[in-house]
Amino acid sequence: MASMISWAVSQTAGWALLAAIPITVVALVLVVRRRQAGEPHAILRTLSQALFMLVLVAIASLTLLVGPDRDASIELLPIVPLLQQLSDPVSQAVAARNLVGNVLLFIPFGFMAPLAWDRLDSWVRIAVVASTTSACIEAMQFLLRRGFAADVNDVLVNVGGAMLGFAALWVGRGLGRRP
Repeated sequence: MASMISWAVSQTAGWALLAAIPITVVALVLVVRRRQAGEPHAILRTLSQALFMLVLVAIASLTLLVGPDRDASIELLPIVPLLQQLSDPVSQAVAARNLVGNVLLFIPFGFMAPLAWDRLDSWVRIAVVASTTSACIEAMQFLLRRGFAADVNDVLVNVGGAMLGFAALWVGRGLGRRP
């Protein structure tokens, strides 16, 4: 698990720093405009949107830029191949790492999206946006031929991660409202 986290940090750090520069410039311009327009939470809203953009950069850098050294493939059968991989002693560790990684990858997505955009503050909308985003990533992985398998199970697991992130936000909001 520690090696997976260190790999993820090494893959995303450079791209996040590179993306942070234009995202910061745009965020500063938006804050000024929103404050001039009298928006009450201009700084918080803009900060949430900038952080969400960095989450998207991290997701893209982990899923589209570097892949394993193998041919691209496509898997459209849901759940069954995932369960087979998890039950096979040879592929179990890799399947578990991919499962955990895909869940963790989309937790910040589900947490940050509703903070950045009020319209996404519902279970259904987060599920729709997360599934659409994940399906686009899977299609790009296949089309870019980076060695990733375009897998419907990744979409399902990514949506599960987004739902966990949204649940954490929901619970956090509930705890914050208590006296």
